[in-house]
Amino acid sequence: MNHNVQKSDDARLFALIKQAKSNGQAAFEELLSLYAPLIESMTASFCKTDSPVQDREDLRQEATLGFYRAVVSFDLEQDKVNFGAYAKTCIRNRLVSFLRTLERHRQTLLTDDEAALVQDGSGNVGDPGSELVEWETFQELSRLIHNTLSPFENRIWRLYLS
Repeated sequence: MNHNVQKSDDARLFALIKQAKSNGQAAFEELLSLYAPLIESMTASFCKTDSPVQDREDLRQEATLGFYRAVVSFDLEQDKVNFGAYAKTCIRNRLVSFLRTLERHRQTLLTDDEAALVQDGSGNVGDPGSELVEWETFQELSRLIHNTLSPFENRIWRLYLS
């Protein structure tokens, strides 16, 4: 009996995936609600405890994109791979890729900003005291911008800066 319930659940899941692949928004939203705990769990596992709320939301959005890719690319004809495991792998890969890209951008920004603060307009090394003030001003401005913008606007701002 339990095996029949499993087959029935699989048939329903496959029907939803098939509908979602055909641009079925309602079917995708239903799948999204079914797999919301997985998305939240994956987001939490990749989010640092001291991360701002915006970073957590960015990770959740990336996890959702990974889930969407899983739905669109899942092969309904095969019977060896469970959709849940496939979705988890797609989400994990998307999050890892996002974090690597984000870290590369942050390193690039940090390197460029440090270089700009160390040199004045003529290319000479500036006064260490004024450089420190400029650096602190830059950090405060960055925090203010980050806290003022929405998560989406923050992503656009980071992309613009990079």
